[in-house]
Amino acid sequence: MRFATLLAGITLAAALPAAAAEPVAGPAAAAAVQASGVFAVTAVVSVNASIPDGTTLTGAATANVGDPKFSNYSSVSLTGVVKNRKVTLTGKVPYLWALSSRGANVTVSVSAYSYRFASGDTLSYSTYVYKSIALPKNGATTKVALFGAM
Repeated sequence: MRFATLLAGITLAAALPAAAAEPVAGPAAAAAVQASGVFAVTAVVSVNASIPDGTTLTGAATANVGDPKFSNYSSVSLTGVVKNRKVTLTGKVPYLWALSSRGANVTVSVSAYSYRFASGDTLSYSTYVYKSIALPKNGATTKVALFGAM
């Protein structure tokens, strides 16, 4: 109340600078481009002979791009069943990212693992495979094939 009373008789002689001239802080202001699409990921993994046919492997397909201003990461869960010492894991990883520029590469990866219990022991098997690719055009579905072993 006292502050309002003091300001009542004051007239400002100079115009305030326009707010638009001030830089805007925060992630929304720094976004230069948007990237969107889908990575259709297929990973074929050769498995250890001690993993029998019919064993279900679980894992994840991920896509991420390094950017100095934004964190961009997308992931989906995967499962596959071992047959003839191989397992194929497939999934679609949708993404919608804010980027400083379109010049960065994308890392697409698959991790897979299996746990077995045998004779009182826990047997753990895992693998991680990845590929670095150029950022696709917006709206594209990009096929990514990965191969590995465990």
